[in-house]
Amino acid sequence: MSRSGLWSQLAYKAPEASYGATSPTYNRWLEFQSEDIKLDRSYIDSNGLRAGRMFQSSARSVPTTRQAAGSITLEVPNQHFGGLVNLLHGNTVTPVQQGSTAAYLQTHNIGTTAPWGKSAAVQIGKPDVGGTVRPFNYLGGKLLGMKLSSKVGDLLVATLDWDFQDENTASPVLATPAYPASLRSFNFTQGTIQFDGGSAGNVLSADLDINVPHATDRFFYGASGLKAEPIVNAYAAATATLSVEFSDLTTYTKFTAGTVFGVTLDFQGPLIAGSYYERFKVTLAACQARGETPNVDGPDVLALNVPIRVLDDGTNPPVKIEITSTEVTL
Repeated sequence: MSRSGLWSQLAYKAPEASYGATSPTYNRWLEFQSEDIKLDRSYIDSNGLRAGRMFQSSARSVPTTRQAAGSITLEVPNQHFGGLVNLLHGNTVTPVQQGSTAAYLQTHNIGTTAPWGKSAAVQIGKPDVGGTVRPFNYLGGKLLGMKLSSKVGDLLVATLDWDFQDENTASPVLATPAYPASLRSFNFTQGTIQFDGGSAGNVLSADLDINVPHATDRFFYGASGLKAEPIVNAYAAATATLSVEFSDLTTYTKFTAGTVFGVTLDFQGPLIAGSYYERFKVTLAACQARGETPNVDGPDVLALNVPIRVLDDGTNPPVKIEITSTEVTL
C-alpha cells in the first residue's frame, strides 16, 4: 500500500485558465526527486490589555493572508518539461515540426518579455502512513526561477522555485497518473558545452541559475486573504558556473579582459527521425566571466571555476532554451 514517498506523484496544468483558477484539469505528469513547498498562514493577534489576562486572547487571534512557496527538484525529462520553461517568459510558443518527421522544436526566449498572465496549477500526491495518497493542490503558481545542474557521473537536474497563491487538500481530488511513454532523462554523456561555438575545455560540472523576480506580496482589501497575480519587479538575472580543468590561459583571459562571449549547453538524446534527436539546448548569447584565478591546492590537477554572468546584447534573447521532442503541444 501507498505508505511512503515511493507512491508520491506530481502533475501540473500550465498555463492556468486564469491566475489561481479553481478546479484545474491536470494534463502533464512528471517524475520528481523532492519538493519542499509549504503553506504560509498569517495571523493578527490582539494586543488589547485586560485586567488579569496574561496571554493573548484566542477569540481575537485572526487568520488573515495565505500563500505557499518552495521548490521542486526533478531530472530534466525528454517530455512534458516545455510547459514549465514556458512560464519563464511572456511569448507564445508553438512547437514547429522538423521536416516531415515526428520531431517538434520548441523555442523559449527568456528575457525578452515578462511572463504576465502565465501561471500553473500543481498537484503533489503525498502518501500518509495509513495508505492514502493525499492531494495537495497548489494554485496560482508563478515560476520565479530555474536552476539547471549537471556534473560528470550524473543526470541533468532542474530545481524549480515556485510562488503559489494558495494550497488546498480538498479540490481537485487526486488525479490518476498518465505518464508519457518512453519518458527519459538527459545525462552528462549526452552533453557538450561550448564557448563561442568552440570547446570550453575539459568540463567537470556546469550550473545555470535563472531568476525572474516578482512582487509576491500583492495582498489587498476584499480579496479574502489571497494575493493578486505577482508582477515582475526587478531585472531578471542568469548566472552560470563551470568547473573545468586548467588547461591553458584561454578561459582565464576571458575573465581578465572582460570579454563578452556566447555559451551553449547542449544535451542530445536518442534519434527521433531523420537527423533530429531528442534535445535540450541552452544558448546564452552574451556572457562575461567574473573570475577566478586557478590555485594550487596540493598535488592534484588544477581546476578552474568559471563564474559567468549573463547579459543582454540588445539583439539576441539573453537565454534561449530549445527543446526537441515528439510533443506537438506544450
